[in-house]
Amino acid sequence: MLEKEHPRHDKRTAASNVKIPFTTCLKAALDSRELVNQFDRLNGNQLSAVAKRSPLEILVDQASGYDVEIEAMMQQTSLAFIAFVYEFIYLRLPDMDANG
Repeated sequence: MLEKEHPRHDKRTAASNVKIPFTTCLKAALDSRELVNQFDRLNGNQLSAVAKRSPLEILVDQASGYDVEIEAMMQQTSLAFIAFVYEFIYLRLPDMDANG
């Protein structure tokens, strides 16, 4: 039933229309400092702050054991960012013609 309601799920056009790879979209999103900052602001995350740690901060965090907490937080935040990019950016990208 969904196939008839949504043209993106039409099997006839699926072979002729393609999207850019999701990893390309995700890398572009991560490279957008403003998008990451707004994601952090809207979701209460700290993806941009952790990425900005200096080498000294990283060493201190590792020595104190705090790095384990940061890693757990980063994993959760990264998964949330990936889901955000997929749902709100990637799925909304227009299909490209298979010929380029």
